[in-house]
Amino acid sequence: MVVKSSGIVQESCAGTSRFGTTPSVTYNPPFLTGEPLVANAFRCTVITPGQQVLDQDVTYVSIPAWDGEIGIQSGRAPLFVQLGDGLLKYRDPKGEHKIFITGGFAQVKDNKVSILTDAAIPPADIKRQQAEEQLTAALAAPAKGDEAIERKRRVVSRARGARKAAGA
Repeated sequence: MVVKSSGIVQESCAGTSRFGTTPSVTYNPPFLTGEPLVANAFRCTVITPGQQVLDQDVTYVSIPAWDGEIGIQSGRAPLFVQLGDGLLKYRDPKGEHKIFITGGFAQVKDNKVSILTDAAIPPADIKRQQAEEQLTAALAAPAKGDEAIERKRRVVSRARGARKAAGA
């Protein structure tokens, strides 16, 4: 058996098959070989109508899709998704960071995450009491007709997301 620095272990099969003796190759992950774990970085960009909020290399991103959260790491297959209201979480060498985003779209392609959103607010800038008041008002407001119901749903969703972000 030969162990190479890349973590590949090569060994010969003791037995023979109908094709003869063939070497097998087995991958040993870095944590088994003692090599350091290093996550691959990729680019994350967050853009609102008024400014570019983020443009840096990250090691992980969690985006609030309209139907649930999606975690993204380097090498992810291409993806295009509609966003909901919620916390965008990302990790860089300095630690984990969060930004409250209000809807939009995200694209993952060629090791780059591009996020277009209406607003991107640091959770520290969100007042929990104000978010609670907005949620209470939105839930109490009457809504008649499809457009009014959809508008109310969006306002309630944003207020709930802001309330959750303020407590993060």
